[in-house]
Amino acid sequence: FQSRESNIDSKKGKPHSPESRSHPEQAKMPAATNIWLNKLAKEKTKLLQQMFEMEPIHVPVKHPITKQPKPHCQGEDIVYKWDEIYDDKIKGIVVETVTGPSTPGKDYVDDINANPAMPYQQLRALLGDGGRWKWPEIWKNLDVLPRRGPAWRHIDDPSNLGKIENPNPQIVPLKCLVVGGGPVGLRLAIELVLGGHRVTIYERRREIIDAESGKYEKVGFTNRVNRPHINNFCRNDLDRLNGRNFMTPKMCYPVFTNTSTSSIGIDECQMLLLKTALLLGVNFELGVGYKNAEIDIENEKNQRPTWLVDYTADSMAQERYGKSETGEERFDALFGCDGGQSKVRVTQEDWLGTPKTRSYKKMFGIVSNLRKVGKKKLRELGHESGLEPEDRAGGMSGVFFYKASYHNYFIVHPSAEVMRAN
Repeated sequence: FQSRESNIDSKKGKPHSPESRSHPEQAKMPAATNIWLNKLAKEKTKLLQQMFEMEPIHVPVKHPITKQPKPHCQGEDIVYKWDEIYDDKIKGIVVETVTGPSTPGKDYVDDINANPAMPYQQLRALLGDGGRWKWPEIWKNLDVLPRRGPAWRHIDDPSNLGKIENPNPQIVPLKCLVVGGGPVGLRLAIELVLGGHRVTIYERRREIIDAESGKYEKVGFTNRVNRPHINNFCRNDLDRLNGRNFMTPKMCYPVFTNTSTSSIGIDECQMLLLKTALLLGVNFELGVGYKNAEIDIENEKNQRPTWLVDYTADSMAQERYGKSETGEERFDALFGCDGGQSKVRVTQEDWLGTPKTRSYKKMFGIVSNLRKVGKKKLRELGHESGLEPEDRAGGMSGVFFYKASYHNYFIVHPSAEVMRAN
């Protein structure tokens, strides 16, 4: 079915005829009756709201209103929820835009003249504001993200607020692989998809918890609770990417309100960026790991090099993505965002050089996550007001304290003077 957002046609900016508005129905789509559409919209609205509200929870937490325990939640839960939301029904939605009807199942890599709609546009076409006051702001923030190349917003598009010309019209859309679903990999994937590229993230780490003992069998890609200090540029960038809308007030305070010691949990940052990446069309393949890659010439006529990537896939990834346990996939561009011990870098020494191993000086310190306590306990600990102490960015003193949503982050190490003396 179609959702009409404009009656302006193509790059010429002229009204189009009824003939040009017609678009073939998806072969397996049921008849889009009002009853069927309303039922689908109700189902997807509930699921999408659940995804928007997800936050990293790894300690016992009660809901502020119901007082019921909140379920354990990490990045894997967002991926699983997205699988429920963005199914074949939503993927088949045709959105009528300034440049004509969108082309489900065909992106710029398939055809430079294609007109793919991003997932959030297809969801908005069906759900509107979902009866939630935050949703219009979420959609608007995604609309105004600057796009380039084939993904550029047409000059007549209402979302092109400044009537900005395409800053990079010559971008060639590529099939890109980003290895690693950390903050850097997710932020890079968002930037690539805004340039019209087809982007896949391989993230090997999947959280697995034993149902009986509750102990971790494997840690996941968002099982990180360290809190780095962030500067103004980073904070403003997260705000543009719906930081205030995808994070609870408890999570937002140390990031956007307490500007003197702004900090964000790595897990919080990842889950925020993951929501944005999925809505923009990044393909996140959880349980798939990078193994090696070689440059290969697929087309002898143009001699264009590509990357033939060897991968591994766990059992869930094999079922979800139709992959074998080990296999290979071809990409135009390869980005290694898999941390300090990057496997991409190690396997690509011919191109990137031999990795240098950092030599750390011997140093003693404590890094800990402190459980939050109530006002009564805080008074017993000497805080007469019953309030937690203010954040402290230690600088040269060696003491750092950052308040988080459900725990507090504490670091102490010898001061700069002591370290220089010893």
